Amino acid sequence: MSEHRLYTGHQLLAIPPDDRKPLIDKLIWTREKVILIGDPAIGKSIFSQQMCFALSTGEPFLSEFLTTECCTLTVQAEGELGETRVRIENMLEGASWKADNFNLIFYPGLALDTDKGCRILMNIIDAKVDDEMPTPKLIVLDPLYMMMQGDICNQKDVTAFCKNMRLITARYDCALLIIHHKHRLRRSPDGKVVHEGADAIFGSFAWKAFVDRLYNFSATGTGGIRRLTSDKKRSGKGIDSIDLSFIEPTPLLFEIKGDATPFVRIVELNLDKVEARSPQDLCNRTHLPYNSIKRAISVLRKEGKIEKISHGYPVLWKLKETL
Repeated sequence: MSEHRLYTGHQLLAIPPDDRKPLIDKLIWTREKVILIGDPAIGKSIFSQQMCFALSTGEPFLSEFLTTECCTLTVQAEGELGETRVRIENMLEGASWKADNFNLIFYPGLALDTDKGCRILMNIIDAKVDDEMPTPKLIVLDPLYMMMQGDICNQKDVTAFCKNMRLITARYDCALLIIHHKHRLRRSPDGKVVHEGADAIFGSFAWKAFVDRLYNFSATGTGGIRRLTSDKKRSGKGIDSIDLSFIEPTPLLFEIKGDATPFVRIVELNLDKVEARSPQDLCNRTHLPYNSIKRAISVLRKEGKIEKISHGYPVLWKLKETL
């Protein structure tokens, strides 16, 4: 039944309630439209790809937030494919994925505020779905400013983009994550930075009005720590903020801030130089929570004490031979 009709009050009450379920618990729900804003080069793309990795396997995101296994699609409109490949290789030194559930379109200049650009994207997706790619349940657009032919501050151009994104989410029954930038820092008359939260979004006010959820990704000023803050929650559900440690360059990923020391040694003692083990194997051997195992693996990999054996799923790890 089309939604484009006149409803009586009785008919409105007869409509089934919205059954949106979490794709990533406390972060993204099915069919939501979400914007992630942050300064350039702060790690927004890495963060969104790490989300896609977790969804591709159904493993908890950041080892904490439960996910629903599904197919994801990232539309990349800037940078170079070679750089993306290197970044993903470094991320896979600490994260897991199912490659068939992770998909990427590289299309600089794809103007999604135009009907032509929207048709191009849908034709590419439809062709892959016909070729047996699962329908994506999360589509990531990275970054927004490279996907508009019009003015990002012009309400008419922004409205055209939003209309097309409603068509996309309805067609594939999917959630949408849009990567976007903040405007330049604003300061008070005495020179102090004004913390604007969601109002720091660059462009028209319509961006903030369009989405169900808006996240602000920022540096806290303490080495490598990022803060994810929810500045708009239409449903009222979800996180308020979490602090994340940025691990780089290998592995390249985010994890929830905290001291991993108490369980790193336990995991190290339960790894072997001959027999490779998965995170779940280590959970069974140590009785540690899964998120503790994953954080310990990240630390041990960064210290060069372990090596990845498999490239499929699940990832297997073993201790490195010492000279």
